[in-house]
Amino acid sequence: MKTSLSRSFASQPLVLVWGLASVLAPVVAGAAVVTFTNDTVIVDTSYDGQNIVVSGCTVTASGRHSFNSLQVTNGGVLTDGAQIN
Repeated sequence: MKTSLSRSFASQPLVLVWGLASVLAPVVAGAAVVTFTNDTVIVDTSYDGQNIVVSGCTVTASGRHSFNSLQVTNGGVLTDGAQIN
């Protein structure tokens, strides 16, 4: 019985990994990835719909934006730009 229990759970991680890959695939494959490594101010919608990575810098997004995804890494900072005219 112990052997059959181990076998039944052995297939579970594969299902979980496959499920995770199928959820993440549209995010990565569906849009361009833009990585910011220098301080940047975004004032228009040219990056909307894209996957944004803020890495080790400050990105200020002024106004409303609809990025496909947003990742902040390596001490990066995202600000809202409310003070920009």
